[in-house]
Amino acid sequence: MMVYVWGQRNPLVRMNFLGFFPFTAPYLPWVLFSFSVMLGNNALIDLIGIAVGHAYFFLDEILPQIAEIRSWRIRRFLYTPEILRYALQAQAVDL
Repeated sequence: MMVYVWGQRNPLVRMNFLGFFPFTAPYLPWVLFSFSVMLGNNALIDLIGIAVGHAYFFLDEILPQIAEIRSWRIRRFLYTPEILRYALQAQAVDL
């Protein structure tokens, strides 16, 4: 999931897999998925991570842009829970 989101946020980063397969960052999850399948690992775990990363990226980056363009009343669709925000602020003050 984190690899998918990083790749989508850095689309111009050039990468190289095993020294002979060049690609850009948005394709990194798919390259890792392909390599994992070739090694005989379970594909479901990687596909779940890609799906969750896609859902998060869409709700956090794409949908707010669409909402702003269309003048929707709700502009943000993912919020940090208030209890977590409070806990992290209290911890930051103690440092």
